Amino acid sequence: MFRDQLLIDSSPRIPLEELREKFGFWRIALSLLINEMRLRRRYNAIADLSDRMRRDMGLPLEERFPPPSRPSFWDIRF
Repeated sequence: MFRDQLLIDSSPRIPLEELREKFGFWRIALSLLINEMRLRRRYNAIADLSDRMRRDMGLPLEERFPPPSRPSFWDIRF
C-alpha cells in the first residue's frame, strides 16, 4: 500500500498548491512565521540564571571568575 501511494502521489507540489489555493500565500507564510516563533520560545536560555536557580534545577554551576583587581597605591610597601 505504501509503495503504491509513493508511485501515485510522489510530488509534494500538488498538496502545496492545494493549500495555496485554499488559504492563500500570505496566510500560509504568516502561519509558518507564527509557528517558528512558538518553537523558538520553547527553548529557554539558561545562561542568565543565577547559581542558586541552577542548583535548584539540578544544573551544573557556572564558573564565574572575579574581575581582575586594579593595583592600588595604598598597597605599595617600601
